Amino acid sequence: MARLIYADPNIRIRQPKSLTAYLPDEMKPFAYKTTRPARGEVKYFPASPKPEELLTGYVHGQKASDLEERLAIALDFFGISYIFQYDVVSAYTLPDEGKLIDFLVNDGGLWIPLEPGGGFFHRSPSQQEEERARQNTINPILMLMGIHPLGDPMYQIPFDRPTSIEDAKDIVSQMFLSA
Repeated sequence: MARLIYADPNIRIRQPKSLTAYLPDEMKPFAYKTTRPARGEVKYFPASPKPEELLTGYVHGQKASDLEERLAIALDFFGISYIFQYDVVSAYTLPDEGKLIDFLVNDGGLWIPLEPGGGFFHRSPSQQEEERARQNTINPILMLMGIHPLGDPMYQIPFDRPTSIEDAKDIVSQMFLSA
């Protein structure tokens, strides 16, 4: 590359400030106006563990959400046996890819899957479609093993519940102890 040896102060080369300065309006890129969203009241507050509950974040030595831990405390309270984080072995998915069932509860010889979930994560249409695809993969395998299928409305836990240990005891007693 050639170097300028002599610089004449009378010769000036105009440098454009930007390349878009000389473009016609039709060719200029669109500039988005970004505005901050208006501050409003937040209507959704996820349930947080209460200090008197003394939740540890673990069930049977494995990490658990507060919803899962409350449900485990209620199942232990009533003496109902269960398996936490049951892995369904499938030929159609990779290892640990959406095949974990939160709770597999033994109700008099019948194994029933339970999955508490937060509405913030599980209410969106895309997440519900993903859950349907997951159930379509897992349910045939569960039926071959003699386990109740996922998604049965009778054993569905509403979103964001249990909100407390007492609520978890109510849910468990309604599902498994009522006559």
